[in-house]
Amino acid sequence: MARNANKSTNFYNTADEIQKAEYFWLKYVQSEFYSAEILALKRNEQLRCSSEIKSLLPYLDEDNLLRITGRLLEADLCFGEKHPVILPRRCKFTNYLL
Repeated sequence: MARNANKSTNFYNTADEIQKAEYFWLKYVQSEFYSAEILALKRNEQLRCSSEIKSLLPYLDEDNLLRITGRLLEADLCFGEKHPVILPRRCKFTNYLL
């Protein structure tokens, strides 16, 4: 028991750990709501006409996150602002982020 008492416990998360956790939950939510779209994009296929995100011209980034392609390509903004991550409207996770 004394050995455990001497161990230093770090209760703080690093920026890298926080980013990995965020990506994990973004991917999880996207896979729950947009699995057909993700599969189609991975196969270089067209999205179904009934897809609710087809009009956003989605693509998969290098981390396999669904992002928006659009008119902001030439804007003087950072990558995340030019290509926001796509999240469903009716989702508790999305509400927590707002």
